[in-house]
Amino acid sequence: MTDRTDARRRTFLDLERPDHAHLSAFLRADGHLTEQSRNRGRLTVGLPARAAPILEEFQRLCPYNGSIRHRTRDTHSKAEYTSAVWTVCARGFREELQALGLPAGRQSETVVPPTVPFSERDYARGLVDADGSVGRTRRTSRS
Repeated sequence: MTDRTDARRRTFLDLERPDHAHLSAFLRADGHLTEQSRNRGRLTVGLPARAAPILEEFQRLCPYNGSIRHRTRDTHSKAEYTSAVWTVCARGFREELQALGLPAGRQSETVVPPTVPFSERDYARGLVDADGSVGRTRRTSRS
């Protein structure tokens, strides 16, 4: 890989592009970034198998190699739950995500907007898509 290609890949996310802003927010809300020794680590995003097309679109958008695998297991709420998991191990991608605010390890409870110019509408859409829904619950009181 040439230095030019490496530099281009390290900064491929342009958050003013709608698809990049959507991807960034989705990863910020639903992605998990791990770091290990010797510059190893990975980004993983797991969704129900029926949502695999979202992961396939992200994989198409990302210039780094990654894989999507399916896993079936019993969970506490459902027997034979099948999920799709997108994994990218590329160090440059992980570094770029961290520079944009995605922490490695346990996610914080707050999602802060990027500090660079970004497509606000598409960033918000990515947060909603990752979380599944936005809504309120009605608290009823007994009289």
